Amino acid sequence: MEITHTETREVQVLDDILCDKCGLSVKGDIGNLNCATIQGTGAYDSTHFPDMHSFRAHVCEKCCAEWFKTFKRNPLDMNDEPSHQDDEQW
Repeated sequence: MEITHTETREVQVLDDILCDKCGLSVKGDIGNLNCATIQGTGAYDSTHFPDMHSFRAHVCEKCCAEWFKTFKRNPLDMNDEPSHQDDEQW
């Protein structure tokens, strides 16, 4: 036998995210949050990230697309298959 009751709880709801590069909302026309989330942690031998410092950044689609154009391999290029030979180093 199940014994139940009803209760009301407050929850925190994410309404929007602002791009850490341009400062604009990442919310799309129908309300979806469209962005890339980049996170990492500096290690003992890190040369650019502070040792043991964790970070997270949200970048909107527009800023991401512009940034990806500067990459050696643009992740958004539909004609470019990712090379799996590079996976061995990881």
